[in-house]
Amino acid sequence: MLCAGAGLQASGFESRYYWPQVSVQKELDPLMVNLSAAEIPLALLRQYLPQQYEAVRECDLPKPSPKPG
Repeated sequence: MLCAGAGLQASGFESRYYWPQVSVQKELDPLMVNLSAAEIPLALLRQYLPQQYEAVRECDLPKPSPKPG
């Protein structure tokens, strides 16, 4: 995901300027609710975030759990 905006950044696109906008926050809030309601499979965590996976396995980082709702 770090490379997703690489081409856009070269054209002057800076996403950090858009985060505070009300329209972005309006869309971001439901996205975060939906993402927090989903359990991340450990295999996916291991593949894309290996350090966090190891921390979860060693109980140094709690495994994200779905929020009731």
